[in-house]
Amino acid sequence: MKPLSRDELKQLMREAVREEFDHVGISVGETDHVLAAREDFRWLRKTRMAFDKSAGIIGKVVLTALAGLIIAAVLKGMNLQTPPTK
Repeated sequence: MKPLSRDELKQLMREAVREEFDHVGISVGETDHVLAAREDFRWLRKTRMAFDKSAGIIGKVVLTALAGLIIAAVLKGMNLQTPPTK
């Protein structure tokens, strides 16, 4: 068996990739389908980035609330241990 030329290998790879994209429902044969898939991926990325940003903000809020509760508990404990002054 003779080795494949660069062009033959390129064509074989192109067909394999197109077949796999077609298998998962992404048609790369038509420009409209490629543009639609590209926009879908852009939307998905923007949604993921917004979710990640929201998760970070929520995490900071939760940590701040926990820190506030710990500080309040420590201060409350300090007030209970000192006798009241007259």
